[in-house]
Amino acid sequence: MDIFSPDVILEKEFLDYLKTQLSQVMGPLAEVIIKDEIREMGEELSKIPHHRAADLVFFIAQKIPREEKKKIFLETMIKRLNEVNYP
Repeated sequence: MDIFSPDVILEKEFLDYLKTQLSQVMGPLAEVIIKDEIREMGEELSKIPHHRAADLVFFIAQKIPREEKKKIFLETMIKRLNEVNYP
């Protein structure tokens, strides 16, 4: 599998995990933030290329105003990215 192929997209499980983790630090705004960031990246929710996972996490983290919460979010998501072998 070529992870840089535009045909390889993020799995729903990863997006669900992302939403759960962001909800813990941002509350009910999490889903809106995720959708806005995906749109700003020029992507569609159901067609985010696998190789853009780290970009998505980084861009979303920039929306978290409290540094300690941003740090927790990034640590958790980087661990998850490594577990699922996203670039």
